[in-house]
Amino acid sequence: MRLTDKVAVITGAASGIGKEIAIRFGREGAKIVIADLNQNAADATAAELDPAGRRALGIAMGSLILTHSLDGEVKGLKDFPAEAMRGL
Repeated sequence: MRLTDKVAVITGAASGIGKEIAIRFGREGAKIVIADLNQNAADATAAELDPAGRRALGIAMGSLILTHSLDGEVKGLKDFPAEAMRGL
């Protein structure tokens, strides 16, 4: 398992090619962040890939991959996965 305990953020992963990539990365041991425009679809895919909810997480993500904190700090996507995957 080449990706054991690595975190993979896969955009468009609720369906199609993105979902197939998520499945493959999961088989290789990665923790998966299912990022998609549709939160419900992302959650459903995460549950399908990991019913126990320990290695996959669905998130809604629009076309911009920057988030702003309350104090105006801009955080990039690179700051998100570790925070999101805590406890998985």
